[in-house]
Amino acid sequence: MEDIGIYEVSERYVDYLAPLAPHLFLNKRRGQKFSQCTYVDISKVEDPSYRSPLRAEYREIRALSGRIRKNARNLYQHKVKNGTSTRLAARCNDFKVLETACKEFM
Repeated sequence: MEDIGIYEVSERYVDYLAPLAPHLFLNKRRGQKFSQCTYVDISKVEDPSYRSPLRAEYREIRALSGRIRKNARNLYQHKVKNGTSTRLAARCNDFKVLETACKEFM
């Protein structure tokens, strides 16, 4: 199992994916994928007003990582299986469309 970390995502990448999932990128701090993400080494963040909340968030993420992964896996499988036929699936991002867009962006 890969370790969970905190990443910064390039503005260009977010702008590229935003039309495919507008609600996902409202605050422009979310997103994911490989080369467009930069790992944030919290120990090297100099600004304490930024480093402290990052550390707190990272502790929470680590504590809940099993649950986060399980929920993400279940939601992904539910969306792929059900398309838009359930209320939950209908309001989810189309993961397959986003995956294709990510590959095209690379």
